Amino acid sequence: AFNDAMVACKASWRVVLEVMDEMQLAELHPDEVTYLALVQALKGSKKWMLPQIFQKAKAQGVQMLPRAYKLSIRACAEAAQWQQAMSFLEEAEGHFGSMDAGTLTSISKYSWRHTLHLMSLLRKRKTTPEKWLQHQAVQTLQEASRPREALQLRAIWATWEGALQL
Repeated sequence: AFNDAMVACKASWRVVLEVMDEMQLAELHPDEVTYLALVQALKGSKKWMLPQIFQKAKAQGVQMLPRAYKLSIRACAEAAQWQQAMSFLEEAEGHFGSMDAGTLTSISKYSWRHTLHLMSLLRKRKTTPEKWLQHQAVQTLQEASRPREALQLRAIWATWEGALQL
C-alpha cells in the first residue's frame, strides 16, 4: 500500500518523503519500487539528494532498478553534475551491462569533456560505440569548437587500434 501511495504521488517530492518516513515509523522496509518512486519525485528540483538515496538503498540491501539509474543519470547530466552522472553510469553498467541509447546521449550531448570520458570508457571496454553515439560525440565536439578531438575520434573509430589521447 505504501508503494502504491508513493507511485501515485511521485510528482510531489514532499509527499513521497513523508510516505517514506511513515514507512519507517511502521517498521516497513522500502524496496526497489519504493526507491524508484523516490528517484522519480526527486529528479526535478531535488537532484542533489539522489546520491544520498542510492547510498541509503545500498545500506538497506536494496538493488536499484535500471530505470532509477537512467532517471538519475539524465537528471545529473541536465544539471551539469557530470561527476555524479558518470558515477551513476559506471555503477549501473557494473550491475546491468551497457545502458540504453537515450541514457548515453543524455551524457554525451551536454559536455564535450564528458563525451570524451564516455568514449574513453567504451574504449577501455573494447566496445565500439554505435553509429548514433559516434555522431552525437562528433557533433558535441564540433559545437564546442573542438575539431581536432572530433577528427581524432573518427580516426580511432576507423581503426580502433590507436590510443585515445584525451
